[in-house]
Amino acid sequence: MKHDITAIFLTNNEVPKKWMEFHNKVLLKALDGAPLITLSRKPIDLGINILQDEPKSMSNIYWQLLRGAKMATTDYIAVVEDDTLYSRE
Repeated sequence: MKHDITAIFLTNNEVPKKWMEFHNKVLLKALDGAPLITLSRKPIDLGINILQDEPKSMSNIYWQLLRGAKMATTDYIAVVEDDTLYSRE
């Protein structure tokens, strides 16, 4: 399947481990092989993982998303976070 979207996943790694495991399983199923760029505070084995390089702040959210967007090679991007479940649709 051709994918024209890259998911940019932003996390501070603060959700419970069991939730993160479940969330990641559901996310990967929803992405169905679409590219995934993960920006996290701690290393995680999910897509292309980049560590956040700035202190937590509202402006940091935008800087990290910009980093991910610049790495994307698809026509579109989708922003996903660790506190929401995403469906394929």
